[in-house]
Amino acid sequence: MQTKGKFTLYETMDEFAQFLAKPLQRQIVRILDHHTLIPGYKQFTGTNHFGLLTGMDVAHKQRGFGGIAQNLTIFPDGTVAVCRSFEERPACTKGANTGSLCIENLGNFDKGKDEMTPAQRDAIVRVNALLCHRFKLSVDADHIVYHHWYDLNTGVRTNGTGVTKTCPGSNFFGGNKVADAKANFLPLVAAALAEIAAPLPTPLPIPLPTPVPAPAARVAATGGLTVRNEPRITATNKLGTLPNGAIVHIHEEQGIWRRIDPAAQRWVSGTFLVPAAPAEVPAPAPAPVARVKVTGGLTVRSEPRITATNKLGLLPDGAIVHIHEVQGIWRRIDPVAQRWVSGKFLVPG
Repeated sequence: MQTKGKFTLYETMDEFAQFLAKPLQRQIVRILDHHTLIPGYKQFTGTNHFGLLTGMDVAHKQRGFGGIAQNLTIFPDGTVAVCRSFEERPACTKGANTGSLCIENLGNFDKGKDEMTPAQRDAIVRVNALLCHRFKLSVDADHIVYHHWYDLNTGVRTNGTGVTKTCPGSNFFGGNKVADAKANFLPLVAAALAEIAAPLPTPLPIPLPTPVPAPAARVAATGGLTVRNEPRITATNKLGTLPNGAIVHIHEEQGIWRRIDPAAQRWVSGTFLVPAAPAEVPAPAPAPVARVKVTGGLTVRSEPRITATNKLGLLPDGAIVHIHEVQGIWRRIDPVAQRWVSGKFLVPG
């Protein structure tokens, strides 16, 4: 998530779903779908989100609006920007602004113009579905509407006759007619909504390993035992020293080497370890407990960063997890395996 002035850019659907969970006073009864026409794909560089939003804000003010007209902008890279407070009605579609949220999809989606990226296509479907879920809207042509369906002069819905714009584009998900929306766009939104609204299993809908207690050992080295960040001896890989008699747990073996951390690379020589008696092994400290707080579920990843290929599954809203490691905003929720979630969406359990 990035914020600049009045604009907030959400880089993932998890972040945007968390934003949607905030309370709203204004009643929402409709979603308006538009395309920007200009700026389009030629103007988008991949990094100038805020520059384009500022430009639209200035242009809309010059047309007599109080500021940027749309509540949301969806970019070709799939990111979503909140541009105008949800408490403010948009200034996008004459006759339909009251009770509406307006989405401007950046691009020119008339036939022969910009070809929508898969990332933007997915984001448009997901955002419409999340809005329907949040505001309890039916997925139909009365609650998700196109600018093209309203007469520009009268503000009356004519379903495309009279004085109209092609917006959101004559090739927007196969066309801008009511029949096109019913045949091509609305079924995609309905499928995404069903996925969002479906009850998610607890625990994680992916197999979890059965925890096996790590064997305990006692350091038997009068002068202490060196801990290294790899299973070999070099002049630069020393991390510290364990005192004689210290109790460790063995999580991996490589030759004479033993890894004594469930996740980190902390190795000692097994030559200076002896089995620990049960009475010598202290009870493990309980891992902190947290609760998932995010509409739509929290993505679990195989590493502490966001990539297109490291998704493992979803945790449902309200799920309880234990935190075993912290790296910046990321939390490892498995004592051994690499299963990470964003701590932004966790609250104390």
